[in-house]
Amino acid sequence: MKTHASIQDVHIQIDRIDNDVIFFMGGSGRAVVEVSGVDFAHQGVDEHGALVAGFAAFLNSLTFPLQIVLRAVPIDVTQLAIDLDSRIQRLPPALADLARDHSLFLRKLTRERTLLDRHCYVVIPAGDDAQTLRSRRRFRRQAGENTSDTVQWQLLDRCEEVSRGLGRCGLTVRRLGNPELLQLFADCWRASHVQSRIPSHELLHTTTSVVQSRRAKERNV
Repeated sequence: MKTHASIQDVHIQIDRIDNDVIFFMGGSGRAVVEVSGVDFAHQGVDEHGALVAGFAAFLNSLTFPLQIVLRAVPIDVTQLAIDLDSRIQRLPPALADLARDHSLFLRKLTRERTLLDRHCYVVIPAGDDAQTLRSRRRFRRQAGENTSDTVQWQLLDRCEEVSRGLGRCGLTVRRLGNPELLQLFADCWRASHVQSRIPSHELLHTTTSVVQSRRAKERNV
């Protein structure tokens, strides 16, 4: 009987996260940017056409693949209500009444529906595309530059290209740094019922320990 691996058995072969780049086993790299959108539904017909045309022009201009990741995260509104309740006693009477009403509204909202915070990410790969590497060729000729340096330069160029292209569509692009990349992977891997966030310094310490342990094992083989 053929068996299928569960999602827990699937591992992403990450070597390290360094200088805002995710390095995989074998040397390939990825950068991740977060994209903040415009309120498309409230735009006029002309604005719709301009945004769609701008996005199509951006896609047609690309010389490398992209991965678009959409993530919806439940918002813990109950905790907001609890925090609000803890401050009511320190408010003037008029504001305290408004705060109680708002706290009741938040609790009712939680019971009736699940509120989601949506995030859009674009994963940008490094590769051997000569066109995108041409502008950095003189840097690669410098003594001492290695494959990691080439990947970082290429991803810098590609992130800037994506930022310019999406910026013409009215979108805001922000590249994720090391702690944010670690937090994103931790949030995706962690069980969905766990809502607490791991502090960045604990993520950095944990990741460093795991990578060092794996490399020590490889040296002993």
